[in-house]
Amino acid sequence: MAMGTGYLRVQVTANDSVLPIVGAEVTVTQRDGATLFKTRTGEDGKTEDFALPAPCFQNTLIQYTAAPTSSLCDINVSSQGFVTQHVRGVEILDGQTAILPVHMEPLVDEPNPKRDEIIDISPNGQSYPPSCPIRDASPARSRNEVTIPDYITVHLGRPENTAARSVRVNFVDYIKNVTSSEIYATWPEQSLKANIHAIVSFALNRVYT
Repeated sequence: MAMGTGYLRVQVTANDSVLPIVGAEVTVTQRDGATLFKTRTGEDGKTEDFALPAPCFQNTLIQYTAAPTSSLCDINVSSQGFVTQHVRGVEILDGQTAILPVHMEPLVDEPNPKRDEIIDISPNGQSYPPSCPIRDASPARSRNEVTIPDYITVHLGRPENTAARSVRVNFVDYIKNVTSSEIYATWPEQSLKANIHAIVSFALNRVYT
């Protein structure tokens, strides 16, 4: 199987802020646990770019291909005073730089504080999307007055699953996350634009109807 090279950069901040965490320990491992890289974040809270093997990008351009389209790795991030983050299933594509933002929660002084958080990234190519955006409460507006919201409320489950949480997230971040889960960065520019327009339209349709 032809192999190429993809790249990974990890950027670590405190909670959901832009405050970088300097000196956080970042470990990149294979899915079987074998360590590939270990380093610490710099003054900007970012690591250097790690070079990782990935299947040839041509595989991502073949519809319904059985060939692997990416390689996967796991990331562990730890820093004194913060909950350790374990991100599993980070996708690496040939010729692309994956940028993984890691938001670390401060440790809470309580009897049984949470010390570890595990985040599993779903495989690319899932049906679009299991989460359903819901309009935030706001004054009634004309259907002709469509604006891009700053935030969107997302239901973390099927519409009929009332037990699933609803969270409020930045609209641009929501679009970026859905896009990276549904399409490949290796596609031609016009294909990327067309799919992103479709994703934005779908989300806005849910918001306004």
